[in-house]
Order: sequence, then C-alpha cells, then structure tokens
Amino acid sequence: MSVSAVNSADSAVEDAEECGPQLITKLEGNGINSGDLKKLQEAGYYTIESVAFAPKKYLLAIKGISEQKADKILAEAAKFVPMGFTTATEFLQKRSDMIMITTGSKELDKLLGGGIETGSITEIFGEFRTGKTQICHTLAVTCQLPIECGGAEGKCLYIDTEGCFRPERFLSIAERYKMDQQKVLDNIAHARAYNTDHQTQLLIQASAMMAESRYAVLIVDSAMALYRTDYMGRGELANRQMHLARFLRMLLRLADEFGVAVVITNQVVAQVDGAAMFNADPKKPIGGNIMAHASTTRLYLRKGRGETRMCKIYDSPCLPEAEAMFAINADGIGDAKE
Repeated sequence: MSVSAVNSADSAVEDAEECGPQLITKLEGNGINSGDLKKLQEAGYYTIESVAFAPKKYLLAIKGISEQKADKILAEAAKFVPMGFTTATEFLQKRSDMIMITTGSKELDKLLGGGIETGSITEIFGEFRTGKTQICHTLAVTCQLPIECGGAEGKCLYIDTEGCFRPERFLSIAERYKMDQQKVLDNIAHARAYNTDHQTQLLIQASAMMAESRYAVLIVDSAMALYRTDYMGRGELANRQMHLARFLRMLLRLADEFGVAVVITNQVVAQVDGAAMFNADPKKPIGGNIMAHASTTRLYLRKGRGETRMCKIYDSPCLPEAEAMFAINADGIGDAKE
C-alpha cells in the first residue's frame, strides 16, 4: 500500500472517530481521575456525549460525585461536544449524510423516504398479527448489509419483552440477502426483559456495548407490554408515565449518542369514549402523550388480505400522511404481489 493510501486511511479513521461517540476515558486529567470515570461508567455513562447531555442533578445522584466534581466533569465534557447553535445549512448537510435502513419492502421504504431513519425513534404500533415483530426481525438482518445495499454495516441489539424473539427467522432472511447465516446470528445481541426496571437496566448494558462496538439498530419489542402489567389502574398511572418518560429519554439519548436507529413496537387499545363514535378506526396506541412526543416517526399497521398489511404514516416531522402495502413472507418483509 502506498504512503498516500495509508495517510488517507488514517484520516478516514480519524474522521470516523470524530463523527462517532467519544469514550469517556478522554476526560481523564484536569482534576478528573480514573476513579471518577469508573463511577460514571457504573451509572451508565460510557461516552463524553452521555455526560454532556445529562442534567447536573443526574451526576450528583451518583455516589461519590460532589457538586464541585460534577461542575468540573460537565465543563470538561463541553470542550469535546458542541452544545451551541448551528446554521440550518450545516444541519441539512448532516441530514443528507444520514443512513436509512431498508425494511425489505420497496413500497414501505418509499413511504418512509428511504427506510428506517438512524439517530431517531421509530414507533410501530398496531393490533396483533399486523407484522410489528416481523419488521423488527427483518431490520435486525438488513441493518448488517452494506450501506449501498440499504444497510448500515452495524450490529443489532434486540430487547424482547413478550417472548416473541425467534432466531430461526433470521436464517431465512439472511439467505434471501445471500449473507453468512452464522455471522448474522452472531451480530444480533438479544436480551429478554422481565419487568420495567429490568427493561431500563438493559439500556445501561446497551450503552456499554455500543461504546465498544458498532451497532446500527436498537429494537424494543414491545416497549409498553410490561408497563401494562407492572402498573395497574389509575392510581399508578402517574408513576407509570414518569417511569416510561425516563425509559424513552434513555432511548433518545442512545439514538443521539451513537446514531443508532431505535425501533420500538407498541400495542393498541380500543377507544370507548364519545370520540370513538366519529372515528372510523377507534384504536389508538397506548402510552399517552409521553409516548407520542418521544417518538420521532409513528407508523400504524393494520391487516389486509391474506399476508398483505397496510402501513400508514401516523405522525412524522417531515413525511406526509400516506399509506403503503407490504407483505409478510417466509423470508421476511417484502412487497405485496399484485
């Protein structure tokens, strides 16, 4: 390899490091020692971005971090992470460089403006058997594809709350894309969540894993299932929504820090109030306004004929309200046959 090629390769690595998350170990020095960094890591802060984005009171809640130390840590983190204003031109340039992950269906990708957006939260909700989990299984494989093929060249983290994770599904999807089946399975990290506290704790582990390796997608299937059973009745509604808000805030932080596509599935509930009389489809996603505000893009799935399903843009900051038809096939999500 020539010297110029080596230099260009080195600069590409440096650019990737500058663009990607910066490990918290860079903060060592200037009054911040390895013991302080260890305390931060134990609390789930593995990158400089995670510290810079955190409110001061969160750092003060860590045992052994004084107010003076918290101020010092935040001041040092601010030197590495730009936290001020930027022009719309610069932001547009960042948006144009954003990676989109294919869903496996050309029609669905077209509806989504290219696929599932990285760096944000996409919520998929609908009744049972509408294809929510099937889309998640397909994305777990397609995110590993090369960027020019609609992938993101990264691994997948999959948090399962309902026991619907089926690794054998990945084999047929990998075969469809002519991928090494064993490598595909090895690149998908799975965890079963058993309660809402455990579900939140898994995100701290996810943060540690993302700091060490390149992940492209974080899937939570389903985000609300455990909340419906851990918090019962109106008396616990306020506590449920506060806990849910913290969980969604952590998801958004991971999307911001690591540029991963966060995909969460959600269940629906039938409306029984007066508004249901005037609504053609009385079903609505659960989680209330907190879920609605946290999700960047919300997709509503409903059943069609046979294996066909309909996807509607329910809410999005940039996509128009529209629908697309897709199909659930033996080798994952695909286009519906005419």
